Amino acid sequence: MLTNLEYAIQLLLEEHFFVMVYIIVLLERLKRISNRNLFLSWFINLSGTILHELSHFIVALITFGKPKTFSLIPKRIRIVENGLERKIYELGSVSVRNANNFNRFPIGMSPLLLLIPLLYIDNYFFIYFENTLKNTLLYLFIVIVILDSSIPSGQDFKQAFKGYGYIIWLLILLFIAFALQEPSFINSIIERILK
Repeated sequence: MLTNLEYAIQLLLEEHFFVMVYIIVLLERLKRISNRNLFLSWFINLSGTILHELSHFIVALITFGKPKTFSLIPKRIRIVENGLERKIYELGSVSVRNANNFNRFPIGMSPLLLLIPLLYIDNYFFIYFENTLKNTLLYLFIVIVILDSSIPSGQDFKQAFKGYGYIIWLLILLFIAFALQEPSFINSIIERILK
């Protein structure tokens, strides 16, 4: 049996999209406030950090990057960009022994692969779970964590776009995207190969 407050919140969630947006913004604001304290930031971001770093680790294994370390111990590090020094929190890291032009791009951009299970969750969550207030809040939490952790960091971008290997990967991705939009394109290539 729902209490009056739970019923009111559930009604708002079902009827008004802006309430869900408000909850998302509120959670993101809490994450931003937590960045003032290393431990609090680490604790709030832990589930997303695990997913993010695990994606790097798994892709490094698959692409023969030979992952060396997997760390979830937070550190405060100094970075220098354009002659300006600033301090940031590193909430986790994966280091690899065999980073090269072949695997830098997939390892660096690997958090984007988290969007694949997110699509599955988005399509099937409420098929397997009843549409209740608690499940809606759980759904929002899962979506926010996965979306947030699927964004490659600045360091990820730097590593992914080092060298020239990323050009080949981008061309492959463009080819796949085009082929998915135009199935006849693949058929014509297969026909040419078979002739």
